[in-house]
Amino acid sequence: MKPDEVPIIKGQFTAKGSTNHFLVQIPANILSDIQNLEVDEFSEIAKSVIESWERAHEEWEVAKCVPIRRFLEAQRKFNPLIPDQYDDFIAEILKAGERSNNREVKDAVLRLIKSSYYRTLNSSDVMPLIKNAVEMAVADNDQDFFKRLGRELEKRALPYRPPKEQTPLELLLTAHWITDGDIGLHFCCFSDQALADFLHHVAPEASPTFDAVRQTRKRLKLKQTRRRLIKVVKQVGKSLILG
Repeated sequence: MKPDEVPIIKGQFTAKGSTNHFLVQIPANILSDIQNLEVDEFSEIAKSVIESWERAHEEWEVAKCVPIRRFLEAQRKFNPLIPDQYDDFIAEILKAGERSNNREVKDAVLRLIKSSYYRTLNSSDVMPLIKNAVEMAVADNDQDFFKRLGRELEKRALPYRPPKEQTPLELLLTAHWITDGDIGLHFCCFSDQALADFLHHVAPEASPTFDAVRQTRKRLKLKQTRRRLIKVVKQVGKSLILG
């Protein structure tokens, strides 16, 4: 090796979800810079990845759980056929009686039927609550309840819209933003253009244009290294040369 030549480190890269392996070559000095990022800087980047995963998980949990949780809360509070775990049978009977006479069931039913989740009124799950509310409204001569019930049923039900699944590009960025792969290649060290060029070769199915990479990174709030260590990606034969 000539004195002015920089040693080249070779390794394999496989994108998450892919079985295709790519030979990657990167100058040793750049790889050393990547592997020796300051602890504070690396911690901030790692935190941004964790927070991105947590936000995605939380969105799904909220979307899945809120309608179901509201229904289960209403069942436990108002449905006399759903017993609590009482050892005392008499206490259980009394608790069921309290549920069957709880006037709040009327408001609970009016809240539930706003959602498309509960518009199947003859459902074996929802019907006992509705029946209880209607019987109570009749007993109370609560004409306002029936007016409100009619108005809610005339409205279009609020649709249940869970969050969209993560796109292939989102999955790739979060999976490889920091990584312990064969060559220790962190996507956080790429410029947006270099990362788009790199993904164009290793994961073209993710449609990794420059704009897509940049917008996805920003949307996920993934932090890059303060100094972009990889700015150029080019293909030479079967190898991807990073610089």
